[in-house]
Amino acid sequence: MAILNVGGLVKRFGGLTAVSSLSFSVDEGKILGIVGPNGSGKTTAFNLISGFIKPDSGRVVLNGEDITNLKPHVIVRKGMARTFQIVRVFRHLSVYENIKAAKIVNVNRGEDRDKKIAEVVHLIGLNGKETEKPINLPMGDLKRLEIGRALATSPRVLLLDEPFSGMSHQEVIGIIPLLLDLTTCGMAVVIVEHVLRELKRLAENVIVLNFGEKIAEGRFEDVMNQKVVREAYIGGSNSA
Repeated sequence: MAILNVGGLVKRFGGLTAVSSLSFSVDEGKILGIVGPNGSGKTTAFNLISGFIKPDSGRVVLNGEDITNLKPHVIVRKGMARTFQIVRVFRHLSVYENIKAAKIVNVNRGEDRDKKIAEVVHLIGLNGKETEKPINLPMGDLKRLEIGRALATSPRVLLLDEPFSGMSHQEVIGIIPLLLDLTTCGMAVVIVEHVLRELKRLAENVIVLNFGEKIAEGRFEDVMNQKVVREAYIGGSNSA
């Protein structure tokens, strides 16, 4: 069952159409990848879906509810969270305090907040680092922390904007099981990413954007073998 439906999103900046009639859906427990060259509209699409910018037209429906014009913090409470290309954490707060600050945005009645924070710390693999400040963490742990802050809000849909950016190959390999585990409880995950080799281990289906338009959609291998995709995204290479 689709938990996120995006229908006909359009966003223009002056004479530039950054996103053009973008439509897709994501089912519970599935991972969808969104790829495309720089400037193709991927991050703009994320900003539209998560409420950071308003579309000129189109709708975003989360779990059957139209959330198109809601503010980002309200969308979080409705069950959608996101990360950013550049890690956004409170660098003066500890790992534990960062997750606690995020949890405050969406506290369920009767929930044991400290227990939930401990569960998130365990899930993201930062046990024993609860008192560490972000300035002392390697990039891989910073990415885990940002994902943890998103998970603290108990999302049903998680948007990850280039989660592998700045990470070493080993750090990427280490974080893949975490992302796969999220889907086992029914969470839907949408990933914008340039690292195709690792993305194909996560996303069964992908969407390819170019100049704001969706030029292909479907199973990873099938899409990446299309001529229009190779020309737009990977310069005609046969590798993915």
